[in-house]
Amino acid sequence: MTLFTFLACTYNLSGTTRWDERRRSLERFLEVNRPDVLCVQELRPESCDLISDTLPWMRRVGDPFPGWTEEGNIFWNSDLFDLVDYGAEDIGIVEKSRRLFWVRLVNESGDTVVVATAHLSWLEEAGERGEWVTVRVAQAEAAVASLGELVRPTLTSVVDFFVDEIPPSDHKPILTTYTVL
Repeated sequence: MTLFTFLACTYNLSGTTRWDERRRSLERFLEVNRPDVLCVQELRPESCDLISDTLPWMRRVGDPFPGWTEEGNIFWNSDLFDLVDYGAEDIGIVEKSRRLFWVRLVNESGDTVVVATAHLSWLEEAGERGEWVTVRVAQAEAAVASLGELVRPTLTSVVDFFVDEIPPSDHKPILTTYTVL
């Protein structure tokens, strides 16, 4: 086993809301930070194309399930990682195409890493404001249970999901450097 460091980022792309105004800032963020792993939420074809054009060495899951192109996906640096497996686990998210999206990646030394992202239900979609009952706790617990099964045979895991929905906290990109020992 060798020391292996990579830069991971999570980014809520906010769908196509004010896309013309936000497009250049996303492009610049990617050019400057050049993450090795990029977990995205609220992905749309426009943002997917921008990411692929800006970071052409990145690969992503190409699967017919609409959630991979309309909600979330995980991009990885193909110079550092190869895809071993992937999935989209139903963890009870209200929005129909959202899932716990995950990939199992391997580096050239044979070290594996599981990367997962989930965009938990939004207050309005879940009907929480009137009922004062959160569905995100159950969704987070289901995500942890699913990840528990996925992570067992791997060296380490990078997990990205947020329970806090207070804007703009879940709409700012977060960069983290991981070292795999």
